[in-house]
Amino acid sequence: MVPPPPPPPVVVVVDAASLQLEVMVSIKCVLLAAVLLATTAAFAEEARLIVSKDVVNNIAVADRDFTIRYSLYNVGDSEAKEITITDEGFTQDNSGFTIIGGLPSFKVLSLAPGANVTHNVIVNTPQPGYYNLTAARVTYYSAGNDEQKLAFSSMPRNVPMSPNIDFARIYDSHLIEWVIFLAASVTLVALPYKSYFDSVEKHQQILARK
Repeated sequence: MVPPPPPPPVVVVVDAASLQLEVMVSIKCVLLAAVLLATTAAFAEEARLIVSKDVVNNIAVADRDFTIRYSLYNVGDSEAKEITITDEGFTQDNSGFTIIGGLPSFKVLSLAPGANVTHNVIVNTPQPGYYNLTAARVTYYSAGNDEQKLAFSSMPRNVPMSPNIDFARIYDSHLIEWVIFLAASVTLVALPYKSYFDSVEKHQQILARK
């Protein structure tokens, strides 16, 4: 039996231009992956602060103290250092606010990854209405990095400031008014009784003389 003839050799024709293009694409992919890894590593080692500025009171009232709370959260993987918070919204001449307690501009030495810190400021304004509060400016450094980072807090918008007289009418205890009302009620009830007993006593004295 005669064996079958061997198959013809396969000839692969490689285009030099296609080969060069594939090599360049491969190199670009490798470089892109390296850049992405380096960027991810850089971000993973940085501190990242999220800062919120909120009105604590459920109802803000003119001519009554209300509290502003600054909350700082470090969502990065590095310690944040030399944190400076500056809020000039309450200290400007035309702001309309008076600071009762606390400082709207303050410093935090450091904040570990995953940690948070809060700071309260008590303010007062005599004018009712709606207020748009400005954002606080925040600067800080990541541990081991000399580049200063900049962030801004949230901005409470359209904060209603209720008139004091309306708030007092609904929510105040009205203790003085209740004391006056009770005193008047007792007087109105006691006077007729006193007059009645005085009259009975006089009547008994007249009968005793007879």
